[in-house]
Amino acid sequence: MRAVSDFHRTAARIGASAAFAFTAPVAHAASFDCARASTGMERLVCGDAALGSRDEILARLYSGALKVGKREAVEAWQRAWLGKAQACATAACLAEAYDERNAELQRSEGGVKVGSDFFCEEPKGNHSTLNVVGPVHGFASVSLMSNYVGPGGVEVGDVATAATDAFLDLR
Repeated sequence: MRAVSDFHRTAARIGASAAFAFTAPVAHAASFDCARASTGMERLVCGDAALGSRDEILARLYSGALKVGKREAVEAWQRAWLGKAQACATAACLAEAYDERNAELQRSEGGVKVGSDFFCEEPKGNHSTLNVVGPVHGFASVSLMSNYVGPGGVEVGDVATAATDAFLDLR
């Protein structure tokens, strides 16, 4: 009889562990310790894999910007963004804030050095730059910027610039 009792206890422990594994909140990767998440923003980041990856990408870009830019200006710029991001109550709002900030940093001199750059230039001065940061846990941040010099040339201001950014789920 004792063997049956031990079997039931073991089965109950396994069942309880499995139930906990499927119901416990999952802490996703982030640039900070999710076990110590205390703000609403931190809890959102730790509860969402894509937000955690956005946060890690932002940390890399911010570090790159600090190395190249004027430290005080970069820190002030980051504090202003942080105030906006902390006001977000939803993952969608926070994702948009991260995407905007990552795009800004990705185009900065320091941010460009963090990613992988692909540059294409034509003889007339037309050029494009594609910058990719990642993948980080199956996600990547991508920024594409292009300049087109029209028939009038740079001298008369016949130049068009366009940019687009994306956060890609590569999983």
